[in-house]
Amino acid sequence: MRFINNTSQLPTIFIGDFNEVSRSNEHVSMRCVRPGRQMNNFQRAIDDCGLQDIGFVGFPFTWCNNFISPFSTRARLDRGLANKEWQAMFPEAEVLHLSSNNSDHLPLFVNMRTRIEGLVKQKPRFQFEESWCMFEETSEIVRDAWNSNRKVDPAQRGKANLIKALQRDDGEWIRDQKGIKRLATNFYQELFSSQTESNSLHLGDLVSHRFSPE
Repeated sequence: MRFINNTSQLPTIFIGDFNEVSRSNEHVSMRCVRPGRQMNNFQRAIDDCGLQDIGFVGFPFTWCNNFISPFSTRARLDRGLANKEWQAMFPEAEVLHLSSNNSDHLPLFVNMRTRIEGLVKQKPRFQFEESWCMFEETSEIVRDAWNSNRKVDPAQRGKANLIKALQRDDGEWIRDQKGIKRLATNFYQELFSSQTESNSLHLGDLVSHRFSPE
């Protein structure tokens, strides 16, 4: 773990059986007590690598010796440890402890709960060119495009209008609804205030001034 941390600057997560616990409450046994030195060494390794436990959902122990009380031992030996870069990419990720009938370890499942923004193919950004106004058919094309968008099924339009995240100019992703609303409002205020009558297309003459409550 230290070797990978020292040789890579990539977003990284370590997940699986570490054969150790980081705290005493992660080990339950009536026969033996987990040595504190081992737990401290494990936690020190986690801290040295700049990793954090991303938590879990499910049964608190991932391993048992399959003995009945008072000889049973349970421990959380399996976990997910991630660096800050990985957690920034997947801020809502969580580890699920699944059930198993064939192993003394519970299987782990990492739920990212988000998409990788940088790997999703983005549609080209639309940009209106002033020279298009020189062609007589421009107005007709804009009108047809507007009318075709208005014929979209309301249910589909609602899904399309659900904005989950917006990216600022500095590259930061905004995901909370108040921040998204503020960023969108500022964008359109700057957009329309920067336009002048001499270099803009008078869309007001082409479309209806009535807006849907949606």
